[in-house]
Amino acid sequence: MYSRYGGVWPKNISHQYGWSKYSVRAISKLRVAYHSAFKLLFCAGRYASTSYLFANNRTDTFDTKRRRVTYSFVSHLLSSDNETIQLLVHSDAFRHSTFWRHYVDLVFSR
Repeated sequence: MYSRYGGVWPKNISHQYGWSKYSVRAISKLRVAYHSAFKLLFCAGRYASTSYLFANNRTDTFDTKRRRVTYSFVSHLLSSDNETIQLLVHSDAFRHSTFWRHYVDLVFSR
């Protein structure tokens, strides 16, 4: 919360890129953990094919889940009845923001 810090952003919080400040390495580690947990859940060996497990059990992969969650979030933003959210979503700043670029790259580039 902004007021929690007395009206001044702390130096360790990046308000420009705060929502998307993660590394490719962190996402890769999260993907590996997701796939490893899935293998443990179905008692598959360490070297079992994750593609086969996901297809055989009709389950979404990490990347598919990530795209769906992001798409759902943006869909809710765009269809919101809240006037403040609508004002922000339909502004030029939103369309040129890092959030929107990340969304388009993630959902539509694959």
